[in-house]
Amino acid sequence: MFDRIVQSLSRSSNDNMTASQTRRSFPRRASDTCVSEIAGKSFPIRDWSQCGVLIEMDSRAYHIGQQVPITLKFKLGRTIKDVQLSAEIVRKTQNLIAFDFVHMDAQTKAHFSKVLDEAIAQDFLNSQMA
Repeated sequence: MFDRIVQSLSRSSNDNMTASQTRRSFPRRASDTCVSEIAGKSFPIRDWSQCGVLIEMDSRAYHIGQQVPITLKFKLGRTIKDVQLSAEIVRKTQNLIAFDFVHMDAQTKAHFSKVLDEAIAQDFLNSQMA
C-alpha cells in the first residue's frame, strides 16, 4: 500500500522524470542572471522557460487567473536584454508566483528565442573557461 502511494506521488512530480517523460513543454532554466519587473518593481526569478516563469515575490496582492504585464531582464555578456510579455498567474504560494506567458506574437517569440540562444551560448562559453 505504501509503495503505491509513493509511486503515485512520484508520477505526479516533474522533477524526477526524464526529458521524454515530463509534461513540461520546455526545460526550466535556473542558472541565468535575470530579474523580472512588474508594476515598476524588480523581483528575483527562481526559474524560467519559453512558456513561463517562477518569480519570488509576495503573492497577497495577486490572484490565480490574473493577467500581468512582465518585463524579464537578462544579463547576457555585457548587455541587458529586456523581453516584455503578458503573463497569467497559474500557481502561487506565500512567496512564489508561477506565470504562464500569454499572447506571444511572432516578434516576441523571435526576441525571446534570441535571448535563449544567447544564454545557452554564454553557458557554453562559461563552461569552457572553467
